Amino acid sequence: MNAPQSKVTNPGAVKQTKVLVSNTAIYGLGTIIRSLASFLLLPIYTQYLLPSEYGVIELLGMLVDLAGIFFGARIGQAFLRYYGLANTDNEKYQVTGSALGMTCGMHLLAVLTLISLSGPISELLFGSSDLKTLVQLYSLNMLLGALMEIPFAYLRANGKALKFLGYSVLRLTLQISFNLFFLIYLEMGVYGAVYASVIAFSLAALGLTLGVVGELKPEFKWETAKSMLGFSFPIIIAALSMFFITYSDRYFISAFLDLDSVGIYSLAYKFGFMLFALGWTPFLNMWDAEKYRIYKDQESHYLFDAVFRVVSGILVYMAFGIALWLPVVLRFMSDENYWGAASIAPIVLIAYVLLAWTNYCNLGFFTEGKTGRFGWISVVTAIFCVLGYWVSIPKYGMYGAAWVTVLAFLVRFLLIHHFAKRHFDMQLKWRSHIVSISLALSFYLISEYWIFSDMDPVGAWAIAIRVALSLLYPVLAIALGVIPFGHLKMFYQSIIKKRGK
Repeated sequence: MNAPQSKVTNPGAVKQTKVLVSNTAIYGLGTIIRSLASFLLLPIYTQYLLPSEYGVIELLGMLVDLAGIFFGARIGQAFLRYYGLANTDNEKYQVTGSALGMTCGMHLLAVLTLISLSGPISELLFGSSDLKTLVQLYSLNMLLGALMEIPFAYLRANGKALKFLGYSVLRLTLQISFNLFFLIYLEMGVYGAVYASVIAFSLAALGLTLGVVGELKPEFKWETAKSMLGFSFPIIIAALSMFFITYSDRYFISAFLDLDSVGIYSLAYKFGFMLFALGWTPFLNMWDAEKYRIYKDQESHYLFDAVFRVVSGILVYMAFGIALWLPVVLRFMSDENYWGAASIAPIVLIAYVLLAWTNYCNLGFFTEGKTGRFGWISVVTAIFCVLGYWVSIPKYGMYGAAWVTVLAFLVRFLLIHHFAKRHFDMQLKWRSHIVSISLALSFYLISEYWIFSDMDPVGAWAIAIRVALSLLYPVLAIALGVIPFGHLKMFYQSIIKKRGK
């Protein structure tokens, strides 16, 4: 009895736990802030860019992301692994130098490749070589992002949470400030958005480099570089597959429809990103470590289902809230050319609920070290996606793209849940989740296609009904047992409160 008590009351252990929880919260906040730029810029983009211009920005971002996967090799993730396992300062210097050298060198090669092929790339993406200058300028963001990737990873590896947060805030501030200047003050349109992005990334990279590079003491070693490349290869395959699942629809929409449709669809998709970033990622930052503690204690396995019922219920409620209020939000934040995104976004939100479910139920792969299955499951899903977009978008337009995305995420969820369960059964009960999402869909469909069909979306009655539905949904969800009140208390006592002890 005394030994466990001494572990709990040990001042060093308590202090270390508090630091861990504090840093986790700060890193979570920093990660959210780094992803907030695309959301906070939406009112600016949708007021000062045409849908076709916003579509151009999205396709440029897609191009840079794809090239970054091919040439970037996901070295940042390898850096964290090898740096964390290094036993001496000299080994850490070699890991740092090798990662920094590879990242910058490969991204520089990517930039030069895109610049040299900017004409054909512009033809492929936009149907004209007139925008090749934008391709050349925007490609610089790859190299600038590379200059920041390893320093950011270094801050995380050394527990410098406040610096990580500070530089994240700096980058966000620069992005918003320069977009305000170029788009609102100078009214430069799509070129202004590209200039703002490149200049903001340049200054952020300079600030981070000056602030951190003096601590790195890099030393390049080819053997270390090769080891990190080998570690990263499966991650590249999975990342490429997820890229095609997430972004290839924009290319098909551009090819079969037009850039206006790309802009509207991309805006709708942003709300799926928002749900995942704000409603799921903060929980995941804590859960990725906590789930192994629960796994090792068989008496705590009941928590897997209890925790999932709480977080999934909250996530579905957030998705319902975004879908319900989006027509109102778009009328205040965007030009009317973008209002059509309100009917696409709810479909995308379903896909991201399924993605969150997938991330929760994959524990069996990690406990048994069977992560290789992710590669082929992602490849199968990506092939399904590309074929689905090719068939559905010419017939059903943006709705076809959105529903294929839902089906792809559903296929991926079912495959991962099936094979992960073979290795470890989390004993998840799905009735409450089916009830939850069915309730949300019913409320949304009744409200949008019956109650609000002849109403002004921002009229007093429409606002009042939306408020009533927002309050009624959680009451009914608890009444139907979607989230038992006891589970909320259990979640707090077993997970949140226990981590602070």
